[in-house]
Amino acid sequence: AILAQECFCVAHGLEVPDVFARVLITLHMWLADKCPPVETHGDLLLVLNEWANTTRVRKDLPEGIADVLRRVLDDRPGTQGGIRNMSDFRKALNEVTSCSHISPEFLTSHCKTTKAPESYVERKVTQQRRWGERTQNVETSKRDHHWDLSSWTLSSSHVRRLSLVLGAEEGCHIGSVSIAKLEPKIPGELKAELAKAFRQAADRRLDDQDKPNLVYERTRLPVDRCPFKFAKLCSDNIASVVLRFVKILDLQDGLESVGGIPTGLAGAKVLAETLQDNRSLAELHARGQVFGDEGAEVIAAAL
Repeated sequence: AILAQECFCVAHGLEVPDVFARVLITLHMWLADKCPPVETHGDLLLVLNEWANTTRVRKDLPEGIADVLRRVLDDRPGTQGGIRNMSDFRKALNEVTSCSHISPEFLTSHCKTTKAPESYVERKVTQQRRWGERTQNVETSKRDHHWDLSSWTLSSSHVRRLSLVLGAEEGCHIGSVSIAKLEPKIPGELKAELAKAFRQAADRRLDDQDKPNLVYERTRLPVDRCPFKFAKLCSDNIASVVLRFVKILDLQDGLESVGGIPTGLAGAKVLAETLQDNRSLAELHARGQVFGDEGAEVIAAAL
């Protein structure tokens, strides 16, 4: 649990308590002594007592993960909900991080890509003037295959696998990827990393032109104005990914089709996650969304 905790907080630096190192050293000495009765090993008793009274759950953990680790690290005999074995620990972590088993079909799906439709293939047009005549060259991207993942609801495990393939040589032929839905509870940082695997801006001067395009609802991204209903993006748990590929978002668009219900605080939280490190979204029209004070504070913090 201590090692897992540090993995979730790797961006903030290691904070393993000094007493943890002493526990490991003392346990090594106890094992070297062929595991004598614990009550006769004073050093082990002292260090375990110190460890039991140490604050072990870091304050910068995501709340759901922190709850799981408290059930391991702060567990006392007889307390309800405590985690006492690796199987329960793994299951609880999978639930809060949206990790799941990856099928063999998904693991090999990038090897079964199809030739991309013409509208999905990136083309670079260059013009040249010679002897008073202008010529135009059209260069087609070598990434001319389409990877269709729309039949899967992607979990954290799938997202990591997708990012790994796109960044490796085995994914260099993939020019577009269709995604339909994500599992809830996927960490925001992981969704942001997923977005970075795709071409995010139409500006050819930027350095992500050799990346594949994300396709959602048969629309190749990026686009200027968001053509999707915000409620649909939220129900597919993909808003904070797709909205990194648009310049303009109007939350009033399509609101009538969902009964005119404003997004409220829940929508504000999704937008806040979307705004983190977002270099594409330039205009957000959010009139009449009833964010409330708490929603406004959440968005303000993200901005």
